[in-house]
Amino acid sequence: MKKRVLFIFTLLAAIIFGGNAVGAAEADSKYLTTNEVLELNVELDELINEVNEQLENGKTNVEVSTENVTVGFKVYDIPSEVSANNNFIGLSAIGSKGYQAYVANTKGWNFTHAMSGTFSWDGSKLTGLTASHDVTGVFYSKSANTYTEGVDGRIGSTAKIGKATSKGTFTALKYLPISYHTTLIVDVHAPTKDYRIVRADINS
Repeated sequence: MKKRVLFIFTLLAAIIFGGNAVGAAEADSKYLTTNEVLELNVELDELINEVNEQLENGKTNVEVSTENVTVGFKVYDIPSEVSANNNFIGLSAIGSKGYQAYVANTKGWNFTHAMSGTFSWDGSKLTGLTASHDVTGVFYSKSANTYTEGVDGRIGSTAKIGKATSKGTFTALKYLPISYHTTLIVDVHAPTKDYRIVRADINS
């Protein structure tokens, strides 16, 4: 009787722990490997060039993708009366635009890092630049740090070009201590009223 009980217990333990091992292996396969991350960044470089080319040609809502990754950029005008009524900090009555840039891993357990904000100008002077982030991914804990700065001077004073930067971290919730780091950088130019993605990458 004791041998039978011991055998049943051993069998149940093997099923439980064996199932967990299989589950862990299946979950691990959904996370990006180092080589896959390197391949994604090769694809990202090409997609960034394509997005910027379309923006230069006047498109205001651009999204390009491969099977593994997506990059997008949206921009829209902000009427001066809307800016005044909502009292956006740093927005100029001369001209303002809103923007959103994003990068998304669509391979395995996917995640998305987006940055959005506004920029404004008075003639060739950059009078305001804002940025905020949105990070999503069900199978990760997420955080980000986002900030803006003048490239050639102080925003609101001497700067004509501004840079918005957002750095995100996505950490796997189970099985493996894996983290991925994303970076989004957008440049805005007051003299030409244009914008471009400088950087959109994923690293491990």
